[in-house]
Amino acid sequence: MRHKNAAALLTFLVAGSGCAPEGGGGTQARVVVRDSAGITIVESPSPLWTASDAWVIDPSPLTTIGAVPFDPERALFRVRDALLISDGQLLVANFGTSELLWFGPSGELEHVAGGRGEGPGELTGTSRIRRCADGRLAVIGGLRLSLFDSTGGFVSAHRLGPASGDPLVWNITEIGSDCSSVLIRTIDEIETPVNGITSFTYRLIWEDVPTNARDTVAEFPGSELLWMNRGGRQLTYPLPWGTGPRWASDGDHVIWGSNQRFETRWHEKGGRLRLISRWSGTFSEITSTDLDIFEELRQAAVEGQPGAGAMYPHVTDFTLPATLPGFDKILIDAVENVWVRAYPKSYGGWPGAPRWDRHEEPESWTVFDATGLWLGHLDAPAGLEVIRIEDDRLIGIWKDELDVEQVRVHRIVRP
Repeated sequence: MRHKNAAALLTFLVAGSGCAPEGGGGTQARVVVRDSAGITIVESPSPLWTASDAWVIDPSPLTTIGAVPFDPERALFRVRDALLISDGQLLVANFGTSELLWFGPSGELEHVAGGRGEGPGELTGTSRIRRCADGRLAVIGGLRLSLFDSTGGFVSAHRLGPASGDPLVWNITEIGSDCSSVLIRTIDEIETPVNGITSFTYRLIWEDVPTNARDTVAEFPGSELLWMNRGGRQLTYPLPWGTGPRWASDGDHVIWGSNQRFETRWHEKGGRLRLISRWSGTFSEITSTDLDIFEELRQAAVEGQPGAGAMYPHVTDFTLPATLPGFDKILIDAVENVWVRAYPKSYGGWPGAPRWDRHEEPESWTVFDATGLWLGHLDAPAGLEVIRIEDDRLIGIWKDELDVEQVRVHRIVRP
């Protein structure tokens, strides 16, 4: 990830000291500290954008894929990823059919590759795609890294899996920029409960696929869990609105943060912590409305299952935090800005079944540049779930009232 010379950056920030214009932003002083370990700390008390230079997302999509309901050639199901190709094509990872779908600039389906199976060129899911420097395409499907040429022709596949001594929880989360390495997440043993609350440790590891060589990038606390005895069994439940890490990678670096702090940590591929970015955010208190939403989701989970209510804790069984988490997702765009999504107030706190109507509460994103400086805020178009940002284009999934999926591309307007 490119970054400016630290001394030049510090000079710019200190020289910019002064009062911000009314409405926020402006040239306020920013604090950059380099400690003895060579880690840059950037603290942003307010965003840099002003009303005149803030980015906005055009609410009218440039491209819409899947807009014709019940057309089998255009139907999308459980889309996990999508990317723009240089000739104007849009490549969609359709997880529901384990296919790669090529759409033309006008939205017409041009080519299909993959399909569910274990044979050459087949896929077991399509969770992540990457365009390689040589034009090939890399795809994560289950525990395989598959390579296709630019037209969808199958090239090779490598089956991956835990090594001897790895924890039981092991999955692939990203493809390296060289298309020959993958980012692995492991979960270490759950710690001994303290006052009924326990947690575990996440470890992110880059693995070179041809050689199986590994480099640990980062280790950090995992989600908080409530340890309870239910029906004679010891079970763990995620703590509603509890601490949880979020991370993203651009294929070379990893950025992660705890949702209980307005801070992200930026690691190089070899694991070195290069930068810590902090900004001034405000946590929202948990209200009675939040508790009511949680209970509605709990009731929906046990409906039609006699006796299941005892297996799902009531909200009063938890010792809850006082506030909602600060954020719940991180993305890195194609020009190395970092996007952090605000935690939605309507999430409900129920694990695995978020109550979030993006039409009523659009996604809100905080943007940072490649040096960790806080630029400002952006709201996504109503109903859109942002999955990828490529330079001045934003790609997302949009669903109608029947949950019919579309992939939409919107323009990012930068004055």
